[in-house]
Amino acid sequence: ALSRNKITLAGSLIAVAYLLAGLIGPALAPHDYARQDLMVTFLRPGAPGHLLGTDNYGRDILSRLLVAIRVSLGIGFGVTAISLMIGTLAGAIAGYYRGWVDTLISGIVELTWGFPLILIAVILTGALGPGLKAVVLAVGLINWAGFARIVRGEVLTLREREYVQAARAIGVGDGRILVRHILPNCVAPALVMASYYVALAIIVEAGLSFIGMGAQP
Repeated sequence: ALSRNKITLAGSLIAVAYLLAGLIGPALAPHDYARQDLMVTFLRPGAPGHLLGTDNYGRDILSRLLVAIRVSLGIGFGVTAISLMIGTLAGAIAGYYRGWVDTLISGIVELTWGFPLILIAVILTGALGPGLKAVVLAVGLINWAGFARIVRGEVLTLREREYVQAARAIGVGDGRILVRHILPNCVAPALVMASYYVALAIIVEAGLSFIGMGAQP
């Protein structure tokens, strides 16, 4: 099915290429990404020994790009993993138990969405201190609301299915029903949303780094 869809196949190959660049790219870097040489500043792309040229400090741009891909992908997947776990747990509890639990969690979701993401990220990162670990924790802890909303909607539908009612009728506990019968059926929409959130996390991290609160020199 993937081979028949040429656009999807091309996109998948590009994504795999970026993942491979993040995993093994630094080992293939032709130069030390931090090495400065003021005698070769602002070289054009294609210059001898510098495929993508150099920056204002004479550092090789290709080498820096290969290292930066690993940093960006690490942050993107780290943030998304934290958000996915928190959001899935909150959404599953809200959708399954409903009532005041659903009202409370949904209120927290609305409150989280009521503030700009980058503003809360700046506040939390400032409290935790600059650095990649702080960015991952800060953005991951505030980026879960979307997952909670998606999973909650799925659970509200799945909890009324016959197999869930049958499990409940024979005395299966709520925790087992959630883990074995409901959450596996929420994986597909959550993963689709996760692919978008990886990119969003990278953009937020880039903004934080621009003001000195993300990746440090």
